[in-house]
Amino acid sequence: MRQLRSKLRALPVEMKEKKELKKNIAGSSNGRTAPSGGVYLGSSPSPAANEFMKLISLNTWGGRIHEPLVQFLQTHQADTDFFCFQEVDDNPPEPLRDNADARQNLFSELKTILSEHVGYFAPQIPGSGIATFVRKTINVASSNFSIVLSTEEMTEKFIPRILQHISIQQPVLSIYNFHGVPKSEKLDTPERNLQTDRILEILSHDTNPKILVGDFNLRPNTDNVHAFERNMRNLVIERGFRTTRSRLYNQLATQPFADYSFVSPDISVKDFQVLTDEISDHLPLFTEFQ
Repeated sequence: MRQLRSKLRALPVEMKEKKELKKNIAGSSNGRTAPSGGVYLGSSPSPAANEFMKLISLNTWGGRIHEPLVQFLQTHQADTDFFCFQEVDDNPPEPLRDNADARQNLFSELKTILSEHVGYFAPQIPGSGIATFVRKTINVASSNFSIVLSTEEMTEKFIPRILQHISIQQPVLSIYNFHGVPKSEKLDTPERNLQTDRILEILSHDTNPKILVGDFNLRPNTDNVHAFERNMRNLVIERGFRTTRSRLYNQLATQPFADYSFVSPDISVKDFQVLTDEISDHLPLFTEFQ
C-alpha cells in the first residue's frame, strides 16, 4: 500500500466561477438533428435526458499545428457539445520556456472559431492552463477548478496541476478536464500518486454522472490508471486502442499513451474513438454518451 494513499484531501479551490447562464436565443442552428430529420433553428433546447451528446478532448500542443487544428474544429463544432483542451495559452505575461513557440492567444482564437460555444479558461499560472468549451444552448450550473498539485510538491517544479470542473444542469452531468504531471517516462511517481488521490477525493463528493478526460501523462499499466479504473470505465483501453499519440510525437514507439477518457458507471457510451487527425502530438478523443 502506498504511503501517500491515506487521509489526503484536495487543496482548497483557488478560484471558483459560478453563474447561472440564460438560454441562448441566437437565431442560428445548433447543428442538432430534429426528429423530422431537419435541424433545430433559432433558440434550441438543451439536450434532453435521453439524447446522446458528444465530447472531444485534445491536448492542443499549444496550437502549433494551427491550420489543421482550425479545420478540424470547424468540421466538428456543429455537432460537438463539449471540447476539453489542454495546453492553452491566454496571452501569458511570460511564455513558458518549453512553450515559447506555442500560440500565445490560443484561447481567444478558440473562442472565435467555436462561436456557438462558451469557453471556460482555467489557469495553471497566469495566462497558461486548460479550457473547456460548452455549446451555448446547454445550461451550465457552475465552472470551477481545484489545485491538485502545487509546484512545491513536484520534484521538477512544473507549473501547478489543476482539475477543471464544469457542472451541467440538464441533463445533470459533471465534466472534468485535467492535464497531469509530465515526464518521468509516464510511470508511477510519488507526485502522480498524490495528484491521483486528490482527484479521486474530489470525484468522491460528486454524485452526478461524471466524465473525466485529458492528458494524464500516464502509461495504461500504472497503479494510477488502475486507481481510476476501480470506479470508472477506461474507454481507451476498453475499446482496444493502441495509442493516443500522433506521429508527430518523438517518443511514440516507447510511450504511445498519455490521454484517457474515464466515465462513471451511470454514463451510457454510444461511441468512443481515438481520432486519427494529426493536429497535435496528441490525438483527439471522441466520446458520444448520455
